[in-house]
Amino acid sequence: MTDDPKIVCAGTLSYITCYNIASLPPCGYGEHAHTTALLGNDAVIAARLLHAASEQVSCLLLDPTEGDIDALRQATPGMEVRAAGRRPGPVTRSAALQDAAGQRYWLLPPTPAAPKPPFPPPAAAEALLYIDLYDELEEPVLALLAEWAPNRLIINLSGSRHSAKSARLAALRPLLVQASLPNAAAPAALTGAARKLRSTAHASYALVSAGSCGFTLAGADGTWLRTPVRIVSGAALGAGAALAAGALASLAHGIGGAELADAAARGAAAYLAGTGGGGP
Repeated sequence: MTDDPKIVCAGTLSYITCYNIASLPPCGYGEHAHTTALLGNDAVIAARLLHAASEQVSCLLLDPTEGDIDALRQATPGMEVRAAGRRPGPVTRSAALQDAAGQRYWLLPPTPAAPKPPFPPPAAAEALLYIDLYDELEEPVLALLAEWAPNRLIINLSGSRHSAKSARLAALRPLLVQASLPNAAAPAALTGAARKLRSTAHASYALVSAGSCGFTLAGADGTWLRTPVRIVSGAALGAGAALAAGALASLAHGIGGAELADAAARGAAAYLAGTGGGGP
């Protein structure tokens, strides 16, 4: 990549196998769960979608194995891939069961990453930095962010401990925080959660999703609820990252408010329909 990236996606890599057990009968003997496998996690999926949409993006892997780096470079030719630390070993793998509410139960969790400062800032001050803040990454990622002090931070809190993690981000004043709730969440719950998350994290925007129930984007000028297209069986793994990719591309082009919500929805819809996406 010759130009400085406008977007940097930072996180760990894992080849994920997800078994959808929602449709299995109480006694699943002789039945087969629908299986989805892809190269993740969220930051990796978002970076690949943005690269496919011709955005200026790079992917920063946190404490990857040599196999992780090789796998991503082979899967996404032409995308800049960098590493904060590295260790020997094959590509990292993980496996999970997913129920009807979208809750995942990890059978084989990935090895926790342990990147330790100092690392140079991953991008120019005006670039967007999207980073995964999974529970197992919380301390090392917060240490990195304290050192980097990014100006335009977008952070993925995933599906757990939203309030506790967002409170620790307040001093960084993120541009956007993203979180997910169980699929059964009502629209009012999404809106309330997004407003609370934005306030706690001192963020410009908060985006809270709940699978097939859609998502709410909360900003200083209002809240915007969007619902997704019908989910193609097995395609929901990675939909949250596609939502983020749509938002990232739009933020990189100066889009906000209701148009930002629309762009995020288009990113998720294109992914769920199997046509890629990620552009504004």
